Formats: sequence, structure tokens, C-alpha cells
Amino acid sequence: MSDQTKQISEIIKRVKLELEIAKKSDEYALGQTHEIAASLNEKGCKVDKAQVRGLENLANTTGKISEITDWLKIHIGRDTKREKWSFNGIGHELLSALENLRTDAKQITKTLSQYVLDEDFERQVHLQLCREFLQHISAHFEYEQRNLENEKSKKRAEDAIAAGSVE
Repeated sequence: MSDQTKQISEIIKRVKLELEIAKKSDEYALGQTHEIAASLNEKGCKVDKAQVRGLENLANTTGKISEITDWLKIHIGRDTKREKWSFNGIGHELLSALENLRTDAKQITKTLSQYVLDEDFERQVHLQLCREFLQHISAHFEYEQRNLENEKSKKRAEDAIAAGSVE
């Protein structure tokens, strides 16, 4: 295979990979990420924006999936009061969801098998899918938090008006 053919093959692989990951990312945005973010925003759960963003930032800066899962395991283990990552099993649910992304990574690798020259390709795809998944959780989490804050403010204003303390 000539150098030019290899370069063209690499470009095609990258474009197809980006398309496949974008498709999966859009699926994640409409699916389980909403449920996980909603669980993180449930009354009684004390996971805050800094923790969610910290996990997202870790995913975007690490080259290892195990660093992401280890971070979650450490935070689940430290949550002895079951108010944060252990709240209603949310941390375990997220760990399971991230592991299940491996199936999508295998499917993408199979789809692009004629272009795959790297035996680490599937792991790299899995890592990128984890990043996309966590990005959606972070976005949904912050959006839902803002909606909850707006609802509380509206309720307080309505209560104040009903009580006659605000004209």
C-alpha cells in the first residue's frame, strides 16, 4: 500500500469514526443520560456541579477508561452517608452504563474494520464514547439544576404574593 493510499485510508477512517461516534452521541443525548442526570438532581442527592464537571473534565483529559471508573469507585466508596454517588445506586448505575458503552465501541470497530490498523482502536473508541456520555450527563445535570432553581424561585414568589407580602 502506497503512502498516499494509507493517508487516504486514514482520512476515511477518521471521518467515518467521527460520524459513528456522533450518531451514538446523539442517541445518548436522548436516552439514559437524561435518567442519570435526573437521578443526580433528585431531592436528597448531594452531588454538586463541581463533582459532575470534575468527572467530565477527568474523562476529557485522561487516556484511560480505568481512571474514570476508578474515580467513580473511590467516590462511591467514600460516600458512607449514601448522599452523593451512592445515593439510590446512581454511581453503580453510571459505572454499568459506561461499561455497556464497550458494546457500542465493538460495533463501531466492526463497522470500520477495513480501516482499523491499530489493535488499541476499540479501547480508544470506548474512551471517546465515555467522554460523549459524560458530557451529556453534565449538560443535562446543569440544565435540570437550573430548571429546579427556577421552579423554586417561582414557587417562593407565588407564595409571597399569596401571603400578601409582595405587591
